[in-house]
Amino acid sequence: TLAAAAASFTAPTPTPGDEYGAALAYHNIFGANAFAVGAPGTNSDQGSVFVYRTNALEATLTASDGAAGDRFGATLAPTYSDTAPVMVGAPSDDVGAAANAGSVYSFLRAAGPPVVWSQEAKVTHGSPVANGAFGTSLTVVSATQFLTGEPGRSNGALHRLARAAGVLSLAGSLTAADGQANDAFGTCVSFLEDCAADHVVVGARGVMFTRGALYRYTMDGAFAFTAVERFVGAVGGD
Repeated sequence: TLAAAAASFTAPTPTPGDEYGAALAYHNIFGANAFAVGAPGTNSDQGSVFVYRTNALEATLTASDGAAGDRFGATLAPTYSDTAPVMVGAPSDDVGAAANAGSVYSFLRAAGPPVVWSQEAKVTHGSPVANGAFGTSLTVVSATQFLTGEPGRSNGALHRLARAAGVLSLAGSLTAADGQANDAFGTCVSFLEDCAADHVVVGARGVMFTRGALYRYTMDGAFAFTAVERFVGAVGGD
């Protein structure tokens, strides 16, 4: 039996197609609860992120250069803090002539009073490709290191983002050694910190005619990846 919900939330002004709840991020803070909710369908798919603290809406985040169709808020890195940013993916953002190339934004909270949330930085791939969908997946390595997927780039790719002095930059990339066109490597990503070796798992939903696959890597202190194993879906179309 499921317990009754302690609280429920909706967009401040709910509209059909908002996709409120498409992505979530959580901040574990003593004496309060804080979280962010992605709604990539707001404002003609321009997208928004709603930030809550102690069950009250604290801020609505939007991209400073947002446009219809960007789908800002489609993905969020799973955690943030008062000193580490909310990381937001906008995988359908157009970059120059490259439609749906995708981008990632960082936002920081200033405690005030008054509390102010502001966009810290934006990063795109230095060589954007149409439908690359950079920012499709996000995870946190540390307050200054993040991983994001770009499944639409050829076979797909995972990128490491470095944050320093208010700037986000592309610091490294990973592709599957056995990658094929349309594998969509980078569809999802997770990170586990371990004393012996950090672990990264990357999803590739297009492998073997959409059977899909997961790739597991270890990552050392210098951010070098070592392939460990691959799991493939049992039946085509799963």
